[in-house]
Amino acid sequence: MSTSPETELSTGVNGAVHDAMWRGHGGWEMTLMPVLFAGFGWLIDGWLGTTPIFIVVLAIVGFAGSVANQYFQYRYRMEQANAERLAIRNERPAPTLLATEKRHDRESAIAEAGS
Repeated sequence: MSTSPETELSTGVNGAVHDAMWRGHGGWEMTLMPVLFAGFGWLIDGWLGTTPIFIVVLAIVGFAGSVANQYFQYRYRMEQANAERLAIRNERPAPTLLATEKRHDRESAIAEAGS
């Protein structure tokens, strides 16, 4: 089944927009998560009849979670970029995440055995 040029163009544009949104620097997540969590806090406060304690606490939790997520995504991307750079420098294939995890487990076992 062939697709029309218009379909291919719209798929390409939608795919590019989708990729760009997920490659962003977390602006959507850092904005929406505290708002969403604050909304849940508002519902809980209304249900329990309390002051806006749950709004504040859950908004802070949502923000902290989005910051932590951005930090770990950044670390993962930097480890992958370093592995690719080293692989290019050494002219061998970049290790996969599984190989990186195995190396980390091996290093942890060596450190535990030495202590």
